[in-house]
Amino acid sequence: MDYDDKLTVEAILERPLFRHARIIAGHEGIRRNVRWVHIVETTHLSPFVNEDDLILTTGVALKSIKIRHIYMNQLIEQKAAGLCIELGEHLTTIPGDMIKLADKHHFPLIAFEQPVRFVDITQDLHAWLINKHHHFLQELEQLSRELQKLTLQSTEIKPILQLLHERTKYPVLFYSLVGNSYAIPSSYHTELETYQRLVDGRADVVSSLCELPFDASRKIMIQPVICFGNTLSYIALLLPDQTVSDHLPFILDYAIQATAHVLLRKLFLEEKAMETQQQFMEDLLIGNVHQEDAMRARIGLQPTDKQDYYFMAGIMQIVHDLKHENEEVIESVKQDLLVLCRTLLRKQGFHCLLLNKKNQLYILCFKESYSFSAFDFKGKLTKTLHELRQNLSHNFRGNLDLFVGFSQPKTRLIDMHFSFAEADKTLNIGILLPGASPFYDELGVYQILTHISDTRLLKKFVHDHIGPLLKFEDETDIPLLETLSVYFKNMGNKQETAEQLFIHRQTLYHRLEKCKELLGPDFLKPHKRICLELAIYAYHLVDHPLHK
Repeated sequence: MDYDDKLTVEAILERPLFRHARIIAGHEGIRRNVRWVHIVETTHLSPFVNEDDLILTTGVALKSIKIRHIYMNQLIEQKAAGLCIELGEHLTTIPGDMIKLADKHHFPLIAFEQPVRFVDITQDLHAWLINKHHHFLQELEQLSRELQKLTLQSTEIKPILQLLHERTKYPVLFYSLVGNSYAIPSSYHTELETYQRLVDGRADVVSSLCELPFDASRKIMIQPVICFGNTLSYIALLLPDQTVSDHLPFILDYAIQATAHVLLRKLFLEEKAMETQQQFMEDLLIGNVHQEDAMRARIGLQPTDKQDYYFMAGIMQIVHDLKHENEEVIESVKQDLLVLCRTLLRKQGFHCLLLNKKNQLYILCFKESYSFSAFDFKGKLTKTLHELRQNLSHNFRGNLDLFVGFSQPKTRLIDMHFSFAEADKTLNIGILLPGASPFYDELGVYQILTHISDTRLLKKFVHDHIGPLLKFEDETDIPLLETLSVYFKNMGNKQETAEQLFIHRQTLYHRLEKCKELLGPDFLKPHKRICLELAIYAYHLVDHPLHK
């Protein structure tokens, strides 16, 4: 089907019922598209005229210059396709003011020089438009069947792109964020590179179907492929810089849906294949690793003398309120999270292995050290976690919280047993202290405190150093502990401390004097201050409901 076979003003002039019609003005607009035809004799057009409507009139209301001017401007503003006037009883010629305005805006002005039945014209053109649309729906149904067949035959994207190219006759560009990108035909590889840069620079615009300028003579129609609320790739048609068929967005959308199905199935098939690497992850967790090169070989990495990597261990724990749901629903949520997590990590350029065990997801992510710094590693993981949480809040039913802990980056696989221990401690701190960093190397003093398993020892330490403050707070509800904590964090700056606590400086002075009275006059001296700060951090651990 020729999707660019549109009904234009030029094509209408060739039809039999227009053999006595002549275009009087606006010749440069004869390629305008015509979507519908209306007979309109009123001068108030706005409620009745849409874009690309062709208007038929006898001119009964166009006898004064003022009315004609208003009438024509309304049609031009509504972006009508053109105006056809029957000459005779009401207008014997087309007025010069209408001709001048039509030429100025390239608005087709057509005159019927002999009487014509408008009802015959509307019937003829509407029949053509309806038949064309019916034919398109049949073609679209056939395309849907062919795309469905392709999605069942293979997990390859290329056949879908090839079919899209064959049906539209336009070059197809496929930009994948998680795999290979293609141009159909392949000779358009230069355009593919330009397209990738265009998408990367306009991510906010291409989040849904849009058209953008490509170069001086071409434009591009782009639509994202979205799975689990996350963009995995983009498909685009490279078009001439002129009006194209309204049918193209529908065809592109069908191809997008088929591609999404293939990508989704491919992700789940990959996940199935990854189950064979579960033993590898289990070995890392229990420390059953001995030779670095042998461990690298198990996951297809080069030996240490060939290439170096950064490795990072992570643990995610899902907390949900789906206790009364079917177990299959809960397992489905976990599986979806696993696939989504892998997709987002790949999007950020990571290689990764994942293990779903009980209510936790164990992650090993790694990347060549020449392409990442340790700082980049954490930055990209932070971005991944942000996208993951956004997706959970938008796409999963019920209340789900995600707690995460990541180890420090390391350069040896055989150290991953210790890395998972670091990730576990970071995860536990995140559960106890919402807002804590998900990275072990940012935990500060909590790195030490988490190694003290005897909470009685911590409680005694807290009681010995800040017990008087806690007792005073219980009796008076004056937050001395928070005041002292913020004061320490601001390095003794009273102005900043008062601002962060939303109190007057005079109130702060009274509180600090009370701290001095309860803790002793030397409470700000280095040896005493260190103990107080440590006790405050320990208090947040031992005072948590999980430790009570």
